[in-house]
Amino acid sequence: MTLITFINVVLRYGFNTGIIWGLEAVTFLFAWLVLFGVSYAVKVTAHLGVDALINLFSAPMRRVLALVAGAVCIAYAVLLLKGSWDYWANFANLPQTTGRWFPTGFEEMKRASYRGWYEVVDIPMPDWLRFIEPLMNEGEKYEKIPRFIPYFMLPFGYLPGVNILNGCSLELHEGELVGIIGPNGAGKSTLVKAIFGLVNVRAGSVRLRGEDITNNKAHSLVSRGIGYVPQINNVFPALTIEENLEMGTFLKPKMFDERFEVVGQMFPRLVERRSQRAGSLSGGERQMLAMGRALMMDPSVLLLDEPSAGLSPALQDEVFVRCHKINQAGVSIVMVEQNASRCLQICHRGYVLDQGANAYTGTGRELLSDPKVIELYLGTLVKSHQD
Repeated sequence: MTLITFINVVLRYGFNTGIIWGLEAVTFLFAWLVLFGVSYAVKVTAHLGVDALINLFSAPMRRVLALVAGAVCIAYAVLLLKGSWDYWANFANLPQTTGRWFPTGFEEMKRASYRGWYEVVDIPMPDWLRFIEPLMNEGEKYEKIPRFIPYFMLPFGYLPGVNILNGCSLELHEGELVGIIGPNGAGKSTLVKAIFGLVNVRAGSVRLRGEDITNNKAHSLVSRGIGYVPQINNVFPALTIEENLEMGTFLKPKMFDERFEVVGQMFPRLVERRSQRAGSLSGGERQMLAMGRALMMDPSVLLLDEPSAGLSPALQDEVFVRCHKINQAGVSIVMVEQNASRCLQICHRGYVLDQGANAYTGTGRELLSDPKVIELYLGTLVKSHQD
């Protein structure tokens, strides 16, 4: 469990990918950990309390209780095996088991039971894998890769030749607030990470005022006036608010006093609680601190990755108000956001990404009133509001 979680963290934050079966594997291992952990606890220390209880019974009754406990553990293990087999089997074109709780046999394989050839939603089919089409899909062309590939051939979630972003373009003009919306897995976060040098760009370029900054290191981009606020883990919880802000001027520590005063005017609460540890802040306060730290180097461009994620509606509104004020202060902003309607209300222009490419572009007002964007990405809430 620890190894899988560690690998997943490294892949997530180092390479913007992850182990496809990581969640299922950790869940499965955790279930076994409970089984063996309880057994070990009973064997080593917890048996003291158990002994006090079972000693109330006669020796024959204790033997019966031991057999019952063993049977429960075996039944639990069988349930685990049945559930994991039934989850994975069809993606390998194997039969699921019959029986609601315990396996009583294997189901008869029908045409709909063969799901290994089903296409995934997001990943395009690379040309070098098309040799499997006659084998898996009766010669018909795949648009997306079949599901058996990520389940059996890609344990680390990476496939050479498959790009998360395909032909995606973005422009940010001086003083603009640009919003990026789209469904999960569309490549929104990958786009801002690519701009900030956290994801390798294999084709295309990133330019700042005409200068090519493609694949530049993050610290180099900070010194050029680009700030970045990640979605999660965006503060140092063990440090105080003031120390977090000091980290924002790590490259130019002499700027701290001047910038602390400026940022303090934008976020007065940070000044009032400067000695408080960041780990004790609420979610909304952490977002304010993360944005404040990014502003400590006086950036001209600020990249925000879902700043309202996980916040209550009231705190979300406060975040959007702060973003609008930062933009009014002269900072150009690129904002990735799941709260699409609220994002489009405050942005000058918006981009809708889908499967790594631009699906729609326009001003925030245009996208808010576009019937196709409403139907596909904004949902019925905005539609009913406009009606």
